[in-house]
Amino acid sequence: MNELLNIKKSGGNLKIFEQGNLLLISPSGLINPSLIKKDLEVARDFGRNKSNWIYLVNTSKVLFVNPLNLLYLSQIKSLP
Repeated sequence: MNELLNIKKSGGNLKIFEQGNLLLISPSGLINPSLIKKDLEVARDFGRNKSNWIYLVNTSKVLFVNPLNLLYLSQIKSLP
């Protein structure tokens, strides 16, 4: 798997990997809106360059999610 991104911010971590048509998102710790925005930005770019792609998120290491994240997560359904 190829690591596309690794961001550590405010007690949270976001790692994004790709393999073929699979985009794997691996958040951990405290997930805030800025990490979700970056996740969606990468997913949009990935989706524009791939057809029939898979967006997979492993949330097993998330400790806390900011309630404002719901506003951003609703954008998932509009990904290409």
